[in-house]
Amino acid sequence: LYLFGEQVKMVSSMKSEDLCELLAQNEERLSELYGIYAVKFPEYKDLWNGLAGEEEQHAKWIRNLASWAKEGLIDINNSRFNIAAINTFTSYVDKEIARARNSLVSLINALSIASYIEDSIIENRFFEVFEGDSPDWRSTLLDLATETNKHRSMIKEALKKTKASEL
Repeated sequence: LYLFGEQVKMVSSMKSEDLCELLAQNEERLSELYGIYAVKFPEYKDLWNGLAGEEEQHAKWIRNLASWAKEGLIDINNSRFNIAAINTFTSYVDKEIARARNSLVSLINALSIASYIEDSIIENRFFEVFEGDSPDWRSTLLDLATETNKHRSMIKEALKKTKASEL
């Protein structure tokens, strides 16, 4: 299978650690994007820096989940995702990082992009790749879901406020 000119493997043939690493790297990419937005839009730097820091934390949590899976404490459902979908998400975020670096984004556009990304994470249930009964696992997954929903709410509120101020 080829996506954006690169050959990609189907998830079912990927190692669980590789899948988790892709998910963790996506969180780090989001942190990078939000960090760029913090510099570009200082009036919302607290929002963007807060989101960036939390995305870094999400990457650590995902790597912890991967290590628990390696120890046999939880399972990873490799068939949950098609690698092409993950790579499409990664490519989208990378494209937005490049656009932001090149000053090709307004504040409303940045907030709309961030809203779309956070919505996509929730709607596609990216973190449902993990399975198990461990209370620590459930707590980590709940934290990921809660923070992602919080991100979505904060971004939508900032977008609403910004649009209202431009009227």
